[in-house]
Amino acid sequence: MLLVEMIYNLSLTPPPVLLVSLAGLTSSVAQDETATESTDSNASV
Repeated sequence: MLLVEMIYNLSLTPPPVLLVSLAGLTSSVAQDETATESTDSNASV
């Protein structure tokens, strides 16, 4: 649901804002991946 709303909002934004928001999305996703990896390693211990 959230992803659909984000895509809809991105479709309404001009290209420069689109690039900035995409950069923010990729960085936040990378942080989420590292966070999940650290929690997984803690759980395995």
